[in-house]
Amino acid sequence: MMRLSCFKEPVVLSVFLLLSIVSMTTCQGRGSDELTDAVQAAVAKADSAVVRIRVLGSARALQSEGSATVTTGIAISKDGSILTSAFALQGKPQAILVEDQQGNASPAKIVATDFLRKLVLLKASGRFTPATIKPLDEIAPGQWSIAVGRFFSSNDSNVSVGIVSALNRIHGLAIQTDAKISPVNYGGPLIDLEGRAMGVLVPLSPGGRDDPGAGVEWYDSGIGFAIPMQAALDSARRMQEEGDLFPGKLGISVDTGSPWSSPVTIREVATGGPADRVGIQKGDEIVSANGRPMTRNGIFESVVARTYAGEILNLDIRREQMNLSFQVPLTDRLIQPGYGLLGLLPLGSADIENQPQGVAVAVLPQSPADAAGLTGPFLLQAIDGRQVESLPDLYTAVNSLVAGADITIEYRTSMEAEPQSTELTAAALPQTIPWQNELELSSLLRRDEDDQSSAAALDRSELELGPAGKCVIFRVPVEQDAVDARPMLPGVVVLCSESGSDEADIVRKWEPIIRDYQLQVVLPRNAEGGPLSVTDARMIRQALVTMRQSTPYDPLRVIAAARSGQTALAASLALTPRSPVRAAAFLEGWFAPEAGLELGRTRRALFYMDQPADAQSAALHDQAVGLMDETGARVFRINPDQRPSESSQLRAVGDWSLLLKAI
Repeated sequence: MMRLSCFKEPVVLSVFLLLSIVSMTTCQGRGSDELTDAVQAAVAKADSAVVRIRVLGSARALQSEGSATVTTGIAISKDGSILTSAFALQGKPQAILVEDQQGNASPAKIVATDFLRKLVLLKASGRFTPATIKPLDEIAPGQWSIAVGRFFSSNDSNVSVGIVSALNRIHGLAIQTDAKISPVNYGGPLIDLEGRAMGVLVPLSPGGRDDPGAGVEWYDSGIGFAIPMQAALDSARRMQEEGDLFPGKLGISVDTGSPWSSPVTIREVATGGPADRVGIQKGDEIVSANGRPMTRNGIFESVVARTYAGEILNLDIRREQMNLSFQVPLTDRLIQPGYGLLGLLPLGSADIENQPQGVAVAVLPQSPADAAGLTGPFLLQAIDGRQVESLPDLYTAVNSLVAGADITIEYRTSMEAEPQSTELTAAALPQTIPWQNELELSSLLRRDEDDQSSAAALDRSELELGPAGKCVIFRVPVEQDAVDARPMLPGVVVLCSESGSDEADIVRKWEPIIRDYQLQVVLPRNAEGGPLSVTDARMIRQALVTMRQSTPYDPLRVIAAARSGQTALAASLALTPRSPVRAAAFLEGWFAPEAGLELGRTRRALFYMDQPADAQSAALHDQAVGLMDETGARVFRINPDQRPSESSQLRAVGDWSLLLKAI
């Protein structure tokens, strides 16, 4: 028997125990040790409450091979109440079957979904053995934890052993474990050495409150999360009584900065949102929330992130010399006003700041700026009296721009010219992109030296990403000392569905688009050499962060392009907060968001390019577009009366890559 009392530091103890596991389980010719016996006994006790769930057909699953059709659940009552993760049940399944340990299959239906804790309550028709629950106050960091899943068969469990790394993670919602968690095991229990369920395994991420798949990129990384069983049971009771549960929306954004920034000052208030209705204003400082002092942004984010729609958030506010108190009933959805467009295309990079002379912009054809007689490029210096000295300044000034708004701009046609001003009325952001290059936006980027460099072959480079895979990058050759001199850094298109394609074919199709629209094309390849899925999102994000050091790109023009099978991957890349991918173009197939998804005015964008062949597919496609439009994202689609060639489809992606940056 090992004596461990001499170890005082928890980290040292954890490392020692984990090394002990490796040592004990790899010794040749040695019998079962005490830990192995304890783990096997614990799994045997818990197994009767673990169920295998088969999800049969949903609009989302049909469009994405990355969506799991088999997952795990936990029985919480004898009469068939089952808790599982929302990850594998996105969309509207045609049928759900729950299999017990003996392989008996029972039909089940979704009772309700908790979109905050990412849980689903199912009701199956069979009889089940409910899990034994471990009280939350008996769970502590350093305790053994066992992740249990049921994927390959009804009577054999998948097991991963680790420790409880921390409590109250992800805004206080979750237990963290270093046991490796696979997506097919989401919904299964995290148990202790006595076989008691500590929590329900779900994918979570600090910035992924509205994304059911946020956190899946940590697949098998040693970072996993479980909703504590007591909280999960409370959620199940509420779902039984109230139906779907949604995250609460307050309708404000605070000043940008790190989670440690203070004070917590309100930057924007959504018109018609809960905060606006009770009288909270831009510039107010949040002193406390629900009685907790707000000393930094991260604390406020956590308080809001664990509230449900319908709950009351008590806020103490400082406004100039006044102290005010508000009781704010939270809502499940904010009404997002439509985006407005002036028709100005910034030509610089978001990385270039401190431009007291103004930001260089081109004028989009058929836009309010074009109709007002403006010709570009010129230097935009102020919007409604607000000075513009960088692209962040510019986008902050127009963040709330809506169609019909009157905006006064100040500009110079050159540094030597006198300043001028004019008033523009914002038009509605176009919702369709023409196939036949009617916009001719590539002409705005042409330079004198383009003809001289057009004969040079594309550069091809490889970015190795260790065991995760690699990315192949195609781009127009650029002299290193000329990068900062370019009027606009190139954008990026990540090809999510071409991992098995011939590189020569990719170059043939994409080379004209790369040259005309100043783009880099990134071809990700995972370690297995197979089709990409949502589990490869982390690898792609890592690649984009790394490549900026050697092959700079415009961070405002980064697109994930996908066909059927990878639409969920592209959407996850584009919609995850702080992701370097800003937009997703669905060349085929489509993405249907879950209820409760709320993006706000983040300038994230989706382009639905498919033309469904039958009435049923068209209805599902239109429903997906409508749901996404309600989230606050900028949503584009193609003209349904046109049948594009492949080359014109890719050229539309090029036009769209510029519209992403336009104001």
